[in-house]
Amino acid sequence: MSRTITCPKCGNEFQGAKAHTRIAAIVAGVLVGAFIGSGIGLVGAFIGALVFAAFGGVIGGVVAGFAISRANTCPKCGELVIG
Repeated sequence: MSRTITCPKCGNEFQGAKAHTRIAAIVAGVLVGAFIGSGIGLVGAFIGALVFAAFGGVIGGVVAGFAISRANTCPKCGELVIG
């Protein structure tokens, strides 16, 4: 499920993030997004906290899923490979 990535600095080929790593990152993003969203929504009222928690969870999950699928670190030289 992971793709092969070539490091532009050293030419090392390595596997990208595995499925369970992506799932963990997405879950973490959802939880952080929901926490921040509920804090923002709590300024208005309890209903606002619920609405913003759901919205923040969706946004956090999407951002975390995209980030974990694009950013990888080369195990040989430590270069951050994006793409």
